[in-house]
Parts: sequence; structure tokens; C-alpha cells
Amino acid sequence: MQCLKHASGIDIPMFDKLTQLEISFGSYSWDLLANLLQRSHKLEVLVINKESQKYGKGQESRWSHPLLVPECLLHLKTFCLREYQGLETELDFVGYIMQNARVLETMTIYLSSSLSSEEKLQIRRHLSILQRNFETCQIVFH
Repeated sequence: MQCLKHASGIDIPMFDKLTQLEISFGSYSWDLLANLLQRSHKLEVLVINKESQKYGKGQESRWSHPLLVPECLLHLKTFCLREYQGLETELDFVGYIMQNARVLETMTIYLSSSLSSEEKLQIRRHLSILQRNFETCQIVFH
């Protein structure tokens, strides 16, 4: 990610045979992630190890929905997000995956240990409500 963080979408190579991607990044990388998804057509497993971020409300970097839904979301079966903090951009991203990954079977969310029990409960409730629209996808919380 460090090498690609300043690359534009056209500078990122095609990953024609990539079926599993595990990636670690900080807040600066949401745009890069969108570009990688566009270039990884056969992706079936996506694991994101997100660094914990400290932001005031509304200060976090934003996930921008790509104009075209990445083709990989037609094949994505497993999605895992570690260090989920309940930030608005994380919720946007998770919602985007749920809406567009048509064959998604399992979504695993690792809640940040910095969250209070009440915050964790709120996040579980909110994501469970989203899940009701997607019967084929099971959400697992850790």
C-alpha cells in the first residue's frame, strides 16, 4: 500500500488472477482501495486490516463510491474488516459492500477494542438492521 498510495487509478496494474486480498492501511487509503477493487476482477475474499484512527466527528477521511461498481463485487464471497470503530466512512463502505456484493456469504467485523460496550452494542444493532435486506450474507462480530 505504501508504494501505491500516491498512484492514480491508471497507474495500478490489473490483478487478473487475484482471488484473495488482505490489505493493511490507514485512513489515507480509501481512494486507493477503490482503485484496487476496480483492478481486481476475480476477487472472492477481501480482508482489510484498518489502523485505528482518532478523529473528531466529521474529520475522518471519506470512502467515495466509485462511479462504476467494481466487477470483483460480483464474485466477492467473504469480507472481513478489522478495527471497525463505527466511523461514518466505515459504515458507508460496509453498506456499499453489502449492497453491491451479490454473492457475499460472510462478513466478519472485528470491533475496535477502544470502543465501549455500549458503542459495540449500537454498532451490532445498526449493522444487523442493514443485514435484514441481505438474507444470503451472515455478519459475524468479534
